[in-house]
Amino acid sequence: MGIISGTAVAGSATKHLPKLVQESTSLAYLRSNLNTQMQVRVSQYLEERATSLNSRVLAAIAERAGADPFKKVQKMIKGMVTKLLTQANEEAGQKGWCDTELATNKQTRTEKSDDVSTLTAQIESLSSSIAKLSSNIAELGEQVASLDTAMAKSVKERSDEKTKNAATVADAQAAQTAIDQALTVLKEFYASAADATAFVQGAPYKGMQGESGGVVAMLDVIASDFARLESETNAAEATAQKAQDNFTTDAKSSKATKNAQIENKTEKVQDKKQELTVANGDLEGAQKQLSTALAYYDELKPTCVNEGVSYADRTEKRKEELASLQNSLKILEGSAI
Repeated sequence: MGIISGTAVAGSATKHLPKLVQESTSLAYLRSNLNTQMQVRVSQYLEERATSLNSRVLAAIAERAGADPFKKVQKMIKGMVTKLLTQANEEAGQKGWCDTELATNKQTRTEKSDDVSTLTAQIESLSSSIAKLSSNIAELGEQVASLDTAMAKSVKERSDEKTKNAATVADAQAAQTAIDQALTVLKEFYASAADATAFVQGAPYKGMQGESGGVVAMLDVIASDFARLESETNAAEATAQKAQDNFTTDAKSSKATKNAQIENKTEKVQDKKQELTVANGDLEGAQKQLSTALAYYDELKPTCVNEGVSYADRTEKRKEELASLQNSLKILEGSAI
C-alpha cells in the first residue's frame, strides 16, 4: 500500500495515466479500510495485554486506538514508548541513588542504635558503681566515727580506772605504813612492860603471849593482804594500760586504713562521675544522630521504599508494556509479531 500510493506509482499514474485516477481513489479507500482494520487489531491486542498485565497505560491506549485517526494512533504509541523508556532510565538512576542512600542510612541507624544501647548500658553500670562506692564510703565513714567514739571511750575509762587504781595503791601503801607503825608500838610496849616487871617475882613480865601473838600475827596477815592488794592492783594497772595501748594502736591503724579506703573510693567516684558525664554527652549526641537518621529514612520512604510493587516487578511490567506497544507498531506497519 505504501509503495502503490507513493509518487512512483500513484503520482506517475495521475500524470501519465488519467484512467488510473479512479483506481487510485479505490486504492486510497482500500488503504483507509486496511488502516481501520489494523487499528482494530491493535486495540484488541492492547486490550488483551492490558488485561493480562493489569496495565492502565495499555488500557488507555487500547481505548483510543480504535477511535483516533491512524496517524495519531501511531504517534501516540511511539510517544508512549519514548515516555516509558525515559521513565525506565530515570527510575534506574533514582533506584541507584535510593539504594546508596538507603544503605548509608541503614548503616547509620544500625551504628547509632548500637551506640545508644552500648552507652545506655555503660551509663547504668557507671551509675550502679557510683552508688555502690558512695554506699561503701558512707559505711567506712560510720566505721571511722565508731572507732573515734570507741577510742574516746577507752581513753576515758582507762583514765578513770587508772585514777581508781592509783587511789587503791595509795590506800594499800598507807595501810601498810600504819600497820608497820602499830607493830612498832606493840613491840615497844612489850619491851617496856618486860623491863618494868623484871624485879617482881624474879622474872620479867612477858604479857599475854597467846593474845599478843594472835594480834601480831593478825597484823602481819593484814599487812600481807595490803601488800598483795598493792601488787595485784599495780599488775592490773599495767595489764589494763597495755591492753588500752594495743587497742589504741589497732584502732588507729584500722582508722588509717579505712581513711585510705575512703580517699581511694572517693577518687574512683570522681573518675566515674567524669566518665558518666562524658557518656551522657555521647549518648545525647548518638540519640540526636539516630533521630536524624530515622527522620531522613521517613523522608526516603515515599520515594525509595515501595511497600506495594517492587522495583523488579515494576521494571518487568514496564518491559512487557514496551514490548506490547512495539508489537502494536508492527501491527500498524503490517509486520508480523
